[in-house]
Amino acid sequence: MTVSFSTLYARIGKLMGIAKAQIDARSALQDRVKGTGSFSGSGLDGQYDSSTRYMISGVLDYFLNLTRTADTSITNSIGGATKTVTEMVTADNGNIPKSAIPAFKELNRQMRAASTTLYQNVVTQGSVSYAAANVGTGKILLHGTPSQMSPSETITFQCISDTTTGATAGREVFQITGGLRVPDVTSNLWPGGSGANFTLASSDYNDSKNTLTNGGFDSWSGGVPNGWTAYLGAANIAQLSAGVFRNGSALQITPTSATGISQTTTASVIGPGKRIVFGFWVKKISGTVSQPVYLSLSNASTGLEFAYAVAPAASITTSWQLFTASYQFDYSAPIADVDCSVAMALNAGCVVAVDCAFIFVPPQAGTNGQFVQIIGGDVDWRIGDYATVAISNNYQSNVLTYTERFFAPFANGIELPTASPGSITNSVIP
Repeated sequence: MTVSFSTLYARIGKLMGIAKAQIDARSALQDRVKGTGSFSGSGLDGQYDSSTRYMISGVLDYFLNLTRTADTSITNSIGGATKTVTEMVTADNGNIPKSAIPAFKELNRQMRAASTTLYQNVVTQGSVSYAAANVGTGKILLHGTPSQMSPSETITFQCISDTTTGATAGREVFQITGGLRVPDVTSNLWPGGSGANFTLASSDYNDSKNTLTNGGFDSWSGGVPNGWTAYLGAANIAQLSAGVFRNGSALQITPTSATGISQTTTASVIGPGKRIVFGFWVKKISGTVSQPVYLSLSNASTGLEFAYAVAPAASITTSWQLFTASYQFDYSAPIADVDCSVAMALNAGCVVAVDCAFIFVPPQAGTNGQFVQIIGGDVDWRIGDYATVAISNNYQSNVLTYTERFFAPFANGIELPTASPGSITNSVIP
């Protein structure tokens, strides 16, 4: 058996509609009072100045306080929707506890199995903007697929500790800040920003955050970097000690035949639902490069490739360049061990170098926020280094947004399947 998604959302959609009517009414009243929204410049407050505003102080206090007062009609609707969801799910599967998050974990599994989707929001992610005064040459990486509930905000990154204040080179500390979060789901200002306000150390390529062993290719034995196995063209690889990107040595490839090295990351390190960012630095040493270099991820059991970062031949120059990609593992399916390989096809007459390969599991910046990773460059970060990135969510999907408002699946790590227009659309909310 499976839960009838059409029946479920027909029921909870009516309850969401009650909440939406209340929230829309609150917003409309405050627009009339403050002169915002469709009443921009023509609100009640604009009719008075500092000398006469006392005449309506009670009115202003009452209506502006609506954003700070929980609405019991909305919380009652949420209670009814929670009861509906948990009863319908447990009627289908008696092993599921009667609470919202376990119920939505099961719904997520069933929705994916049935290819049922919610109408999606449109989330746009700007490029990272580095301040002109930056000294460090590292990078701030964001997971390539923002959460459907990533809030509209600007995230800032500021280096607050470097080697002059005791931080380890390559592991400088940043303060990460997002927009103010509004936790009250009955407020018409919900959700606000991510509420991100925490410190994060930049990751060195040989520290424990890199799931690759010896990702910096700094230690070697028997002509192969430790932790790696040469599965193709073993004679084509060598340890590069001069002109490396960072630290002691790098991987040199002279591809007179197809060349590849690999290592395995266990599934316990990268589990279901995890997001990863991965990549490597590549440069040309000599010759003409006509073939790309790949950092590929494959299922260790089947050998099937599922993601890769690529350094296109035309982009490989005599300067070190960073090439990255991101991937999110399925929430409901177990994953096998992951084989990671650095590979290049036959390209006679050229020599390339690879350094500082990595796979990171990035931390999340606040509730529903973006997943970010800060990595070092060939020049260390310095105090005052500063960067920003803008995220924008149009919240066009009422059905998705109110599902999060009522039940908080995204905030609890459950990425419900979405599509445009989706199997379940805004029409379920009257």
